[in-house]
Amino acid sequence: MFGDPGVAGARPRQPQWFVAAAIGFAIFAAAAVGAADEGSEQGASCPSAFAGALGSPCAEAPLRWRGFPYRVTNPRFKRSIYGGSVVRDAFAALGYEGPEEGEEWDILWTHKPQKRFLDDLVLPPRPGRRVVNHCDYYAAAGNKCRFTRHMRGLAAELAQGPFRDLPSFELDKPAELAAWRKLVEQNPDQHWLLKPCFAGNSNGIVIKKGQALIEEQRTFGKGTIAQEYLEQPFMGFGARKFHLRLYVVVTRWAPFAAFFYDGGLIFRSRHEHADDGTRDQARDAFSGISKSVEALPLEALWAVLDAGAAASSERPSAKTRARIAELLRVVLSTRAEASFGVFHKLAAKRPYSCFDIFGADVLLDEELRPALMEINIGPNMWVDDRGAQHKALLLAEKQPLMEQVLRWAALRARRAPGEAGSAEALAAEVADEDAALVNFTRLA
Repeated sequence: MFGDPGVAGARPRQPQWFVAAAIGFAIFAAAAVGAADEGSEQGASCPSAFAGALGSPCAEAPLRWRGFPYRVTNPRFKRSIYGGSVVRDAFAALGYEGPEEGEEWDILWTHKPQKRFLDDLVLPPRPGRRVVNHCDYYAAAGNKCRFTRHMRGLAAELAQGPFRDLPSFELDKPAELAAWRKLVEQNPDQHWLLKPCFAGNSNGIVIKKGQALIEEQRTFGKGTIAQEYLEQPFMGFGARKFHLRLYVVVTRWAPFAAFFYDGGLIFRSRHEHADDGTRDQARDAFSGISKSVEALPLEALWAVLDAGAAASSERPSAKTRARIAELLRVVLSTRAEASFGVFHKLAAKRPYSCFDIFGADVLLDEELRPALMEINIGPNMWVDDRGAQHKALLLAEKQPLMEQVLRWAALRARRAPGEAGSAEALAAEVADEDAALVNFTRLA
């Protein structure tokens, strides 16, 4: 059904001057005729095409952004902007005003969904469309139990693709608990990961096998999954275990449109993978940079994969990336309504548009087949919290991502609310996506 698809939507990274010019043209074109009649004095005040379109007298009033959540469980996050400096700088570089503290915002950017708080607000009208980060629809992101349930529903589709499945079980369900224990008893040498449904940063994760695993499981409370540990990962990248942190932007859930960022990070253990079969949490179950885990750019892996390939053959990196893209497309778009409901019904009640940025954690097995461990609702956009030695790498990956997403968000925010739904509006949405997200691969 899937085979090994080519990277049909992939595009090379474009220089920043090209991106700015392209987006500036896309935003500015609709107002070009009127602006020309205003005379040369007004035009002279625009420092560039994009800045003029977004924040100068050459176009509408500047867009405003809010980065503060409406409600938090921990007061110390009340004034915290998710992503810190890289997010503030991206908004500022693109001419947005803010961060806004009230309701006069066009873009809402927060770490966690704010839907239930927004439902209680009477938001004043804005000239265009409000755009909110987090659609609060795809419940498999950030919830390992819902992710497990959704993946089990995709078993038939996943079996037909060039992917590596990681069998998982919700241990709160008696039938799944019994089936999982039977597998453990049948293969006592297979390691499993026990994971709390809502914990992040690998908190609470245990890796064990056999009877010790069964005993450990009995100590876990409600809301636990068991996920098969990949015993035979790809070891051709430094002979150490690693996984990929990839970024996906969903601009629309209906009709579905998502984009796979061309960059990304590799989190690689500083310890060699044990040949004797011993496993432990610090060395074999990690989610980010630490004393035991280093970060590398995704390009480093692609270079290693392609190093021994003949010039005339298909590059292994392109084949592997295409497999990952197809896996992400299937997991995000297939049977979504069966798992999460009809998005149109949810969207019809909202006075705003929305989008999602997810972090996808992917393993590669010994045959370079991708296995999706989980999808994170917050992909960690920070660049300042992992030490000065990592900041340049994190900034190089995350800054272009943020700037392109915010360019796209500006285009959507400039669209009138009544434009949504028609064939012409959809064509305009596609054009905006293609113009702004230039370092992304379209999944659908």
